[in-house]
Amino acid sequence: MELLMRRPLSPFLFLILLLSSCSVLNEGIASSRTPKGFISVDSNIHIERETDRQFAEDIRTLLPQQIASIETKLDCKFKCIPALYICATNESFCKWSGAKYPGPRARVTEKGLFISPRLQGSNDCSAIIHHELVHSLLFQYLRGYRYYTIPVWFHEGLATFVSDGGGTGDVTDQAAIEEIVKGNHFCLHAGFIRSYFGETGLSPWLEYRQYMLFVKFLENSGHNEFKALLRSLLEEKSFPQSFKESYGKSTSELWKDFVELSE
Repeated sequence: MELLMRRPLSPFLFLILLLSSCSVLNEGIASSRTPKGFISVDSNIHIERETDRQFAEDIRTLLPQQIASIETKLDCKFKCIPALYICATNESFCKWSGAKYPGPRARVTEKGLFISPRLQGSNDCSAIIHHELVHSLLFQYLRGYRYYTIPVWFHEGLATFVSDGGGTGDVTDQAAIEEIVKGNHFCLHAGFIRSYFGETGLSPWLEYRQYMLFVKFLENSGHNEFKALLRSLLEEKSFPQSFKESYGKSTSELWKDFVELSE
C-alpha cells in the first residue's frame, strides 16, 4: 500500500475541510455546548440518571491510577482532572460528543470525556476509559486546530500504547503484523486529511493495533527521542518539525525500518 505523505494543513485549508466534514463539524458544534441535565457525583463526574451512580463510582476508583499511569508514561501532567459525563442514551451521547449515531462507546471533546451507555458492562471498559484519558490530556494542551494536525495514527496509537491495547479488542500483535507484512496497513498520512484519502478496508481494532505497534516501535527506537517528540508537540510545534528534530529522520524512513523488522 502506498504511503500518503502530506505537509501540515494551513489554518485556511483546515477551515475549509472542517466545514466540509460532517463528523468534525458535529464535534465542533458539540464542543460549543455546555452539557445540561447531568447530576454531579463529584466535581468531575456527572451522570444523566441516578441508576448510573454505581457505574460512576466504579469509574472514580479507576481515575487516580489511570491518570498516574498516563502522567508517568508521557512524562507530562494533566492540567486538571478531566470532566466525565456518563450519558443515559446513545442519542444523548451523540448529541453531547458530536459523534454520528450510534457513535463509539466513549469520546473526548474539549468539554470532557463522554461515555455511552454501551460501554457499561463491557470487558474492556477500563481500557477504553484509560485510552480516552490520553486524548483528554492532549486536548488540554492542544485545543482545536493543533490537536487535529497531529496524525490520527499517532494520537490514536499513543492512546492505545499507553492504555496497553485499549481500543483494539481481541486483535493480537501477531495478527496486526501479519497484515502489515502482506501490505495491508494504515496510511502514514498527516493529520486531519485522514478522511479524504480512501478507506484501507481494515477493521478499526486492527488498524488501532497497527497504530499502537508503530508508536511502540518509535518509543523503543529511542526513548529520549520519543520524549522529545512529545514535549515538542505539547509546545505546539508541527508534527513533521517535531518528528524530524527529535529523530533526525522522517516518519516514512522509520516506517520502512519498522516493516523490515516485522518481516
